[in-house]
Amino acid sequence: MATDIERLIQEIQALPVEDRTRVRKALEGGSAPLRPQSQLAPEPDLQKRLIDAGLLKEFKRPLRDAEAFKSRKPVSIEGKPLSETIIEERR
Repeated sequence: MATDIERLIQEIQALPVEDRTRVRKALEGGSAPLRPQSQLAPEPDLQKRLIDAGLLKEFKRPLRDAEAFKSRKPVSIEGKPLSETIIEERR
């Protein structure tokens, strides 16, 4: 089982380079502004509780690279719209 420090290090390593730089500057006493409280998760321990309860395997951070979304193409399907199929199966 990973310690809190090891988990923190893993989370920091998963951050984009610019955020890791901000963390490094903040730890060294530099002037790296932290994110405003409004941009943080409303309940920071919620993710941990969901993982501990077995409802989530891991928490994935949102993608920040818009290029990944720009290159996506819709998938065409035959037959009726997928939304109709989903609604029918829910009934």
